[in-house]
Parts: sequence; structure tokens; C-alpha cells
Amino acid sequence: MPPLDCCDDPQPTWKSRREQDRLADVFLCAGCGHVHTTESHLAPIFFPEPGRCLNCGGALEPDTLIEGEPSPRGFQCERCGLHDKDSMELHRTLADQVVPDSTLLDAALVALEQGRLVLALKLASARVREDYTDTEARAIRLQTLEAVGYGESAAREAWRWAQDKDAPDVVWTILADLEASTGNMEGALKALQRGLRRTPNDREMWLEYAEMLLAVDERQTALDAAAHGLPTESLRPRALAVITEVAERFVRGEEGEKIESAVAIAGDFALTHPPLVYLRAKAAAQREQLEQAIHWLERTLQLVPDHEEARAALERIKPEEKKRWLFW
Repeated sequence: MPPLDCCDDPQPTWKSRREQDRLADVFLCAGCGHVHTTESHLAPIFFPEPGRCLNCGGALEPDTLIEGEPSPRGFQCERCGLHDKDSMELHRTLADQVVPDSTLLDAALVALEQGRLVLALKLASARVREDYTDTEARAIRLQTLEAVGYGESAAREAWRWAQDKDAPDVVWTILADLEASTGNMEGALKALQRGLRRTPNDREMWLEYAEMLLAVDERQTALDAAAHGLPTESLRPRALAVITEVAERFVRGEEGEKIESAVAIAGDFALTHPPLVYLRAKAAAQREQLEQAIHWLERTLQLVPDHEEARAALERIKPEEKKRWLFW
């Protein structure tokens, strides 16, 4: 797209929205709101299975020539009027407009990165029609379907996918995210529980489960799930984030004594992860354990010398004082 000159501070972005019976990708300025380009599309909300129009999701019906012979263009959509073969050609043309001579999947990825969600949905759906086993294309289709306002439809489609005997393990995480996006946390947790029964050694799925549990404040179960991520270096920051958040909630709720459950899960990282070390100082203060509070404050400063809150707390300590002067 060319540079915008609609205002003094142009902020180009793509937004997707409904326009009458279509969905549209709109290129506009986030600064002044001026719309520069609108790309309006019919979208395949229904899964692009045989019998459904790839262009709009309508039902395909047999089409005949005047002589009564079957049409070489295939079945015709009763809604948009496109023939099945023409519909696929339309999507290949759209893909070439995004990235010349690209595959449908590559073009869908570029459209997604650009923020053209409706176009990405159409291109990913076309790729799914080509190959139902393309996991990445199906994931993009579900992601964009949810993003343009069809989260429940995307979740139902993902549940059907999960029932396939050859469905990839990642379908459970995709499904959980879709259920969570619609506010169905029970469905999200159910999806991950079923996925973990199928792949109990999937540490990343355990972390997804821990984060979902944290979202519904299931603290101890979240800690147990987060423990599975600690041995893997790439997953450890997320695991420690869950553990630290649980500890923070205990401290905020004046339940400092319960922090030990988080400390036990964290193991040696409870000595080296600065946010958790600092929370141990606050929990000790709540329990009126002055020496322990000082110990963990000093340990925090060893790890993070410029930790202002820990330093200020230490400076406020007087030998005869015992509790909440540390943190107010």
C-alpha cells in the first residue's frame, strides 16, 4: 500500500468487519479513521468440505449444459452462483495478488501477517479444500474464523477435527484457545485434559493447561501442571510465571503461609528467580518472621542489585519492629 497522507500522524492498519452480507478487510488510518481501501469478500464460514461452496459456504448443486451433459466447471453454488472449479481459480488469483506465484498456504500466511483476516480465511480454506490433512492451513482457518467473529463456529469445527483418528496432537491446544476466546473455560480445560490423556508427556500442553487453570484461579492444580514445564529451558519462563503468579495471589490475599506450596514446586528456582524470592520476603513479613524477611530481601538484592522495593523495605527495618512496616 502507498504511504498515507490523510492526516499529520498517519497510522496505517488493517481491520476486519462485516459489511451487509459480506466480510471486509479495511485498510484505514488508526489516527484519523479515514478508510483508504475496502476489500469485501464472501467468506466460507462452513467447513470447506465437498458439497459446500469454497467461495461463500453455500450448498453446491448439479449444473448442466443445454444439451443435458454435466458442466465441465462442476457443481454450482446456489448462493453466489460460482461453479466449484471457478471458485478455486478465484482463490488462486487472490493468492497471486498477495504474493505472485505463491501457494495458497504461503499467501494465507502473508495475508494473516498483514492483518487481512478475511482474505487469510479464504486462502486457508482453499488450501484445506486441496488437502484436509494440512494442519497449518486448518489452524489458520480456525484462527481467522474466530478473529472475524465466528468463535463458536470455529470451536465446533475444531471439536469435529479432534474426533478424527488422525488428528494432530496440537488440535487440543487450538481447541482450548478457541473455547477460551468465547469465554467457555470449562470447554477449554476439558479439551486440554483430553489432549493430555492422549499425550501425557507434552510439556507445552501441560503449560497451556497450567495457564488455563490460573485463569480460573485453580491455584494448586495450576502449580502441579506448571511443574511439567520447569525441566525444559524454553518453557521454564512460562512455568515460573505461573508459579510466581500463584505466589503473588497468596501474598495479596494475606495467605503468605501458603506460598510454601509454590516454593516446593519451584524447587531450586525459588532461590534464583527474583520475583519469587521477593515474594518469599513479603510472605515472611506477613508471618512476622523478621529474620526470614531480611534474608529474602538481601537475597533479592543479590540477584537484582537495583531492586528499589527490596532496598526500600530493608532501609525501613528497625530491630524492634516486626511486621507490616516492611510493605504498606
